[in-house]
Amino acid sequence: MRSERQAMVEDEPEVIMAITQFKLGSEASCTDGVCGVLVRILLDPRAQKVTNLMVEPRGRVGLGRLVPLSLVDVDRSTGGELRLRCDIAAFEKLERADDVGLAPDMGMSFFGYGGGTIFPRAVAEEIVPPGEKEVEEDEPARASDGELGHLHGLLADAQNGDVTALLFQVGHLWGHKVVAIPISAVIGYESDIPLSLSRQEVLDLPPFDVDDAS
Repeated sequence: MRSERQAMVEDEPEVIMAITQFKLGSEASCTDGVCGVLVRILLDPRAQKVTNLMVEPRGRVGLGRLVPLSLVDVDRSTGGELRLRCDIAAFEKLERADDVGLAPDMGMSFFGYGGGTIFPRAVAEEIVPPGEKEVEEDEPARASDGELGHLHGLLADAQNGDVTALLFQVGHLWGHKVVAIPISAVIGYESDIPLSLSRQEVLDLPPFDVDDAS
């Protein structure tokens, strides 16, 4: 997760923007150790703002937490790692990202002397507030003339949540690249992410310099 400071100086008052790369699938760390992986990003699609980051401990479905942008340590985060301004104990007290329940009809059955016994299986349902949209790694993009690539992450102002671009991996197995699609070219968020650009217009974009610390 790379932070870039941009400022307008000249005759205007200085305006600082913390444009940060949020890479889906990147490791997340608290001040005292690793706390999970960035698995989802929640957006307000009308305002084009990030509302929360969903960080989940590896291999522990249902224990994810909603992380507000105010907890992101912009100066210490990179493209390969999300750094948070809290310890693990504080992270675990954040709002849950999933509703966890039991599905007895979907459990595992074990047979012994007393016959079959079904042990209920825990299932997690993602919490998405009304009016918001979640985006996940590898969501497909749809150009104006066909499918194109998959979501890699996004760029946003870590101070106010404004999304400036979505990052997509495009191309083929022997020549793929990550490109930054301006948020003005994103039509909406559906089962895929429709764009106002053609396939060729996207493929002609320069590769985005992904800062990957892994």
